[in-house]
Amino acid sequence: MIMDTGQGNANSAGAESARAMDTDKDNNTAAAGKEVSGKVPELSKAERAALFKQQNKSIEKKPKLSKKERRELQEKQRAQKAATSKGSKIAKKEQHSEKPAVNNKGIPLQKKAKEQIIKRTTTQKSVPMFGHLPQFERESSLSLNISFSEDDAKKVHPSVLALGLKYGDNVVSGGNSRAVAMLLTFKDFIRDYHTPAGKALSRDLDRALKQQIQFLIDCRPHSITMGNSIKHVRHAIANIPPEMNENDAKTRLYSVIDNFISTHVTMAQDEIVHYAKMKINDGDVILTYGRSHVVEKLLVEAHEDGIKFKVVVVCARTKEDESKELVKSLANHGLECVFVLLTSISYMMGKVTKVFMGAAALLSNGAVLSRSGTAAVAMVAHEMNKPVLFCAETYKFSERVQLDAITNNELGDPDDLILPTSWVLGKMERSSLSDWRDIPSMKLLNLVYDLTSIEHVTMIITEVGMIPATSVPVIVREQNEVEN
Repeated sequence: MIMDTGQGNANSAGAESARAMDTDKDNNTAAAGKEVSGKVPELSKAERAALFKQQNKSIEKKPKLSKKERRELQEKQRAQKAATSKGSKIAKKEQHSEKPAVNNKGIPLQKKAKEQIIKRTTTQKSVPMFGHLPQFERESSLSLNISFSEDDAKKVHPSVLALGLKYGDNVVSGGNSRAVAMLLTFKDFIRDYHTPAGKALSRDLDRALKQQIQFLIDCRPHSITMGNSIKHVRHAIANIPPEMNENDAKTRLYSVIDNFISTHVTMAQDEIVHYAKMKINDGDVILTYGRSHVVEKLLVEAHEDGIKFKVVVVCARTKEDESKELVKSLANHGLECVFVLLTSISYMMGKVTKVFMGAAALLSNGAVLSRSGTAAVAMVAHEMNKPVLFCAETYKFSERVQLDAITNNELGDPDDLILPTSWVLGKMERSSLSDWRDIPSMKLLNLVYDLTSIEHVTMIITEVGMIPATSVPVIVREQNEVEN
């Protein structure tokens, strides 16, 4: 028994010594592995901080700044940055100015300024906010202020000259009237045109037509309807084959102009009236603003068809004459009419069932450009839940997008805002604003158009049917595809 115990202890001691040897071997192997890999033994946080301080003794610690000092330093840095950026911009501009644009042959290109055929009288008092728009200044006669050179006298056709003077004196007004009168004048110009020897009709006629258009624009800025009509005529001129003789080309252009007037104006208004009459019922009270020829035609034909309704004609003081002419015309056809000023619109709108108005243009964002005051009427009608329907031909649709009536508009005669005489205490006296030009701080602004937002437009009635305002870009795209 004793011998067995001693032998067991000897075996246990041998096993422990073997394990100790293995452990030492493993430790030596791990140490050797660390030395081979080159890894730095892990340091404590305090040891790392001490090592960092020792290695960065040369770095100076930034002084602690107060809140006021930090703000002053930031402002100083911003000023230096602004001065640097401004200097770089000026240097770039000078660099661009020093290097003018050149063509393929290296010859400098000069930008040609827009040439005006006539020079209008300089405006005396303009509103700075609308200084970017063509300014209006009343003249005794536009023809007295037209100075022609010999070359200019050959450029402008007599019919175009007469039409331009009517534009300037506001004798011809309204989108459709101005466009139709211009197209008929173009026919007179084309009739008297002769192609110079050695030149193509399509190119030389387009060049000569541009001069007629520029004269009309100098007399009064062109409307959307005029712009689309000009685009159609010039497209037809560009498509004339070079081998076609002059008489056949002129006959073709006459047909294009006549078809445009017939399709986009005359027949289009008939279709608009046809669709719009479906919206008028017995007992309705229809409100309209200003004088739109298509709305006037609608009301007369609806009355002749036996529909019993009343009409409220709203007018602004600047367009009082045309509104009175509308009331007179409707009364002569037997319609019952009420004539009110724009200031009474909130009272009369409660008795109205529908609002019909015309438009000068419809933009791609669904906004409606029309005579000044239309937006106010549409806004009041929308607040009182009255449907607002605009009657417009599709050639009044435009690719333009406009968000306000400031960037693009037309200025009218500021004297239209003044009553020449007024009743004061039972006596007729001269208006107190008659001498407004002599008052240094007084300026009058008469905007011709305003912009009606898409939210206030219930429906647009066109020759292609009754559509929402969101469908305007669709019609414009289809028209462009047909044109091309």
